[in-house]
Amino acid sequence: MRSARLDFTVGLAFNAPLNDLRREQPYIQATTGLQNAEVQRETIRQGVEVQIRNSATDIDIRWRQLEVARRARELAARAVEIEKEKLKVGRSANYQVRALENDLRSAESQQLGAAIGYLNALTLLDVQLGTTLDTWHIALRD
Repeated sequence: MRSARLDFTVGLAFNAPLNDLRREQPYIQATTGLQNAEVQRETIRQGVEVQIRNSATDIDIRWRQLEVARRARELAARAVEIEKEKLKVGRSANYQVRALENDLRSAESQQLGAAIGYLNALTLLDVQLGTTLDTWHIALRD
């Protein structure tokens, strides 16, 4: 008898992706997006904190400037009073009184400028804190 030889070839194809990150990619992107958002939030928080601190420092400086300007105006007014008394008794000249009155007007102008600067600094802080309506006792109706 003749032996029949049968040749069979069996093949198996197996496709298993190794190190395929496609499944993990959305998770990684979401995690990275969250971390970026947290970094941005912290950066913004620190920026706001620096602005508030700078505004508080500016208010303090402007208050001191206002106090100095107020004191300078008081001294200029006193100098005018003294010079007028000296003029009454003949110890001064009219031009000296006028010069001191000009100094007084200049001191008043500086005091006004310092007061405006101080109030503007307070207003800026109110805006930064979001408390303007509270400061002015304004209630919004729904």
